[in-house]
Amino acid sequence: MFLDRFEPQLDELEEDYRRGYLESDSEQVFIFATLTTLTNIVFSGIETWLYFPNPETYGLLALRISFLIFTGWFLVFLKRNKTPKTFDNFSLAWMLFVAIMGFIVRLLHHADPYATYITNIVEISVIFFFYLIIPTKLHYRLISTFLISAFAIIHLFFFDPFTILPHKITIISIFFLVNTVAFMSSSRSYSYRRSQYEARTQREKLTKKLEKQANTDSLTGVCNRRAFLQRVEDEFQQFIRYKKEFCLAVFDLDKFKGINDQFGHHAGDTVLMKFCEIVSSSKRDADIFGRIGGDEFALLLPFTSLLRALNVVERIQKLILKKIFK
Repeated sequence: MFLDRFEPQLDELEEDYRRGYLESDSEQVFIFATLTTLTNIVFSGIETWLYFPNPETYGLLALRISFLIFTGWFLVFLKRNKTPKTFDNFSLAWMLFVAIMGFIVRLLHHADPYATYITNIVEISVIFFFYLIIPTKLHYRLISTFLISAFAIIHLFFFDPFTILPHKITIISIFFLVNTVAFMSSSRSYSYRRSQYEARTQREKLTKKLEKQANTDSLTGVCNRRAFLQRVEDEFQQFIRYKKEFCLAVFDLDKFKGINDQFGHHAGDTVLMKFCEIVSSSKRDADIFGRIGGDEFALLLPFTSLLRALNVVERIQKLILKKIFK
């Protein structure tokens, strides 16, 4: 897609990226929409002060009330929403409502050149806010800001009898410049945020991989000596402090050296891996199994009595005899 050149997506990470930032993005938009609501209340009071009892006052008041109702519903949605796709769609609906409301306000203010001047300033600000504060998909931001700009141009040439042509050209140039600057700023900002997320994700994956390698025996995939002894030490400290009972079972594979001598080290490695597979599939989730020597292994059994530990070891021993030496 052409727009991806300006704001590249993260492929398979894109959905995780959007979900990771959904809560903070929703909070950001919530604050902006709330401030916009307060601003509209102020505008409503000023318009009533200036134009009452002219007929346009009632139209403006009805429009402002409609905006407050729609925005209130949008704010409730932001607090309840759980998916980026719905966030994008509802944010777009709210932005389009703001764009259409701005055009209607222009039409209702058609007889007041000062009000039109202020509306231009407000909508230029809104374009910046839409690009930089509402982190929807880029083409959603483009649609809403294009609509605001298009409505401003239509009003200038078809409904504004006060602004002379040179000033109209100046206003159009300003809208074009603001859209361009805001577009480039937002695309760079969100591209940088995506790059940060990708780098952080890769770092977390690499850290987990390194931690696993540091704590895992490379051949069998169980805890290595260092990691296992650390878990035993932790469990022993828990026993001293809270009297939490635990047992430690040590396995020494008899005559394992004979397997290596007679059948080769590859066969010995196969036996070790099969042995670890049996024990790992037989232990509880809370139990810790590790390799503490060449053919020496140990099983840490937290919250386990001696009788229960003996039953566990006997069951594992029978499985080993059955599956390895059958």
